[in-house]
Amino acid sequence: MFRHAVAIFVVCVSLRAVYAHVAYNPYSNTKGEFENPALRILKEGKYYFPKSEILVGPFFQPLRNFPEKMVAFREPGFALILAGLYGLFGYSNWPLCLLHVLLNSLMCVFLLLIGSKMISQRAGLVAAWLGCFFFSMIPYVMRIYVVVINAFLLTVIYWIITHKDCASWKCLATVSALIGIGTMIKPEIGLIAPFLWWSLLKQEPFRRHWFRNGALLCLGTFVLQAAWAVRNYMLLGDWLFVRSSTGTYFFLVQDWKFGWSRQFYQIPWEPWPVLNEVEHSRYLVKKYWDFLSQLSAWEIFRTYSWRALQQFFPFYGDGSYDFTFTGLLPFCFLAVAVNAWKSALTLRLLAAPYLALNAFYIFVQPSHGYRQLLSPLFLLLSSMGILWCWDKLSRWRSLRLGLFGAWTAAHVFFFFYLDSLKPLLRSIFYGTIH
Repeated sequence: MFRHAVAIFVVCVSLRAVYAHVAYNPYSNTKGEFENPALRILKEGKYYFPKSEILVGPFFQPLRNFPEKMVAFREPGFALILAGLYGLFGYSNWPLCLLHVLLNSLMCVFLLLIGSKMISQRAGLVAAWLGCFFFSMIPYVMRIYVVVINAFLLTVIYWIITHKDCASWKCLATVSALIGIGTMIKPEIGLIAPFLWWSLLKQEPFRRHWFRNGALLCLGTFVLQAAWAVRNYMLLGDWLFVRSSTGTYFFLVQDWKFGWSRQFYQIPWEPWPVLNEVEHSRYLVKKYWDFLSQLSAWEIFRTYSWRALQQFFPFYGDGSYDFTFTGLLPFCFLAVAVNAWKSALTLRLLAAPYLALNAFYIFVQPSHGYRQLLSPLFLLLSSMGILWCWDKLSRWRSLRLGLFGAWTAAHVFFFFYLDSLKPLLRSIFYGTIH
């Protein structure tokens, strides 16, 4: 096991370091959300967002009536990490890229340990090696974004749950603290807590004090979010958890006629009242519910079918084809389907949170970037699906190799001949709903 872990770590670091060196271009379309607030923390000791830095492009146009200075547009965790790196190494994004390389490589090692404990050693090896070459996550080592750190935190949480005494207060307190820290970086990781509680209920030491243990799992999130809410109340005179941009993400569901990759400039924005930061967010959430109430059952089905396709769309924004994600996706859902009738701990820990969080993203805002937070669960489920197919076809070895080889070759073919195939694939994708 140790040799496998070392080999996986070395391969992961090498691939990501080469990618970072060859394609070094720290890409961030959210400079006003992360880098500038981090610099203001260092220079001014304050955390806020000038509206002029946020209203870039059509995405945040619903915020045009927000106050000129927003103090809770995003939770501060990632900006504090950036501020710490800038303070130690100067204003350079290389330290963050190197941190991403290290954490993403360690994530694959943790996948080996988690899979070996929860499923089987074969599943752990498959998940870890798939993680090495998982193209969905590799470009994010260059992104000034939150998903690499939170995906790593998720693997550490699962490693603790699978390798430590889950009924001990030290284990639960550590998991609770990691979930709380994660919510201050990207809040939806906090939704993992109730699934962990539900998954561990059937374990006798944990079930004996189920209420205390459940409360302890949620304590880290509650403490940090409460402190954040108190800070916001002192500045805004109103209670606000998570972020004030929540309403914007809900409001954007109204663009179902145009599609996620279309421009929002043509949407007929109506004049809105001048409200403070918290009131404006609530106002947008209310408009979202008003919008849904006006739709028929068919239009609601059409809206969320479209957004489900967006969540699992195989193209990146720059047009590159994510053949590793698309190639593994059927095996992920196969693992869920094959084990759906079971109430095994593995299924509750992996499949339930994976499906629930994807449903959350489809409901709020589908994005290929957001699904990368779930990549540890996705890879573990995919390894289960691959091994199930491999074992079922054990009598027909030639057929087994042929099917897996053909499936892999098809996606490699799409990757290399994407320019000629992209118009056809996009027309099929958009034609599914429109």
